[in-house]
Amino acid sequence: MNKKNEKLVIGLPVYNGEKTIRKTLDSILNQTFSDFKLVISDNNSTDDTMIICKEYGEKNSNIVYHRQKENIGALENFKFVLNYANSEYFIWIAADDWWEPTFLEKNVSVLEVDEKYVGSISKINYYDINLDIGLSQRNSKQFKIKKFYSYEYYPKSGKYSDRVSFYLRLNRAENIYSLFRTDILKRCIDRCMKKPSIGMDSKILLLIQKYGEINLLDDILMHRSGKGSSSKNSLSDYLEELNDYGLIGKFFPYLSFSIWILKNSGLEVFFRTFDYILLMNYAGIRYQIKQYFVFKKRN
Repeated sequence: MNKKNEKLVIGLPVYNGEKTIRKTLDSILNQTFSDFKLVISDNNSTDDTMIICKEYGEKNSNIVYHRQKENIGALENFKFVLNYANSEYFIWIAADDWWEPTFLEKNVSVLEVDEKYVGSISKINYYDINLDIGLSQRNSKQFKIKKFYSYEYYPKSGKYSDRVSFYLRLNRAENIYSLFRTDILKRCIDRCMKKPSIGMDSKILLLIQKYGEINLLDDILMHRSGKGSSSKNSLSDYLEELNDYGLIGKFFPYLSFSIWILKNSGLEVFFRTFDYILLMNYAGIRYQIKQYFVFKKRN
């Protein structure tokens, strides 16, 4: 456990990140806010990630490097760096992302002066994919369903149902990389991060907003990859969860997430986003049917 109470702990879970991690580490060390500890958990990488991290750790006393003896999976690796934190604030960063120098300073300042915020993040630039067209345009054209939101309409305040309805419709849980109040984040993690589950990052964001709001800075201070490991998950990664609902769960893979929304966010959010929930389940059925015919063709 962390013995010194830095203001902030930065958690960097990584697996085979040799191509991008230097840029990530440089962006962290160049921050104008310096009261932090950087905790790196190397998930038993097979490339030069360990060499690079040790090189940086030898030169910087605020870096803690830990190499897992075996690959513990992405979920446990994310939890590992969070469990280290005994600080007021915590933030995750991916090994292929980087921040502008004032990212931490500006986000910490928000939480320092306004207790209504449980987290803060800046606008994001995706450097390897084009997300300029919001879901409002993409999805309404394809499915003729209205009210899908663009990130430009982010609700900085408002009642809980307004804010979480936006998150669900946005269908991008990038705010999991916000700077959070550590104690509140840990409470939410304990409730929904016990095993891999569909929509887990969205669940965390829905739960944490019961404690307060997430601020969005108007500046673009974060640069993220849209092709990272989180974008490569398939429904087969959640086989245990699908089996909980038997054959119905396998045919309707987003059923468990839909039920979770109803139980944890309430009837108002469920019915306000019912068109999104239908669309989500429709996409899941299409995926499962496609996978069935792919499997049948191979065999």
